[in-house]
Amino acid sequence: GLIPGSFKPYHKGHDDLIRLAADENENDFVRVYNSTADRGIVKGKDAIEVINRFVIPTLPQNVEMISSRAPVADMFKDLETADAERSKNIYTIYSDIEDIKKYNEKTLRKYLPYLFEKGQIKVKGIKRGLRTTNISGTEMRNIIQDRNDQNFQKFKEMLPSDVQQNAEEILRILSRGITKESLLRRYIKTILENKNLV
Repeated sequence: GLIPGSFKPYHKGHDDLIRLAADENENDFVRVYNSTADRGIVKGKDAIEVINRFVIPTLPQNVEMISSRAPVADMFKDLETADAERSKNIYTIYSDIEDIKKYNEKTLRKYLPYLFEKGQIKVKGIKRGLRTTNISGTEMRNIIQDRNDQNFQKFKEMLPSDVQQNAEEILRILSRGITKESLLRRYIKTILENKNLV
């Protein structure tokens, strides 16, 4: 099983997808390519720290996390190597139903002709909310941006259950990306909201 993604931040929906792939009989092994790039206020190095410290110890034994600047490109490099070596393995790419469209027949046939021809490359689009928890990374980043007690509880609930006890530390780490500029924006937003209330 192969899962490329941003994971900014890692949440329950990501965890569900990885565990779903790890539990499927056809997958002896699952490789997850997680991005080291920044995404909005969540800095790559902070997201990787959270994954390394809190997430990896909770994952199934057959899951490997690989930090990558370009997850999709690195996944394809590995698949192209397997294709060139005429691997006997079967590879399944997992993603949500929108992102999975990137891995269409034309692309797979072009870059992985041997694996495609032999039926050894598959794609599985998983609809959020059906087999995985429906959580948006954007929503989590907004919570990090606008921290308060109510939002913290929601943030905690969006984390995988195995790491929820570390929610405060995880939020502290992920909040490092809030710059003085974003604090100033939040301050101005608060002033404007309060002005409208008068």
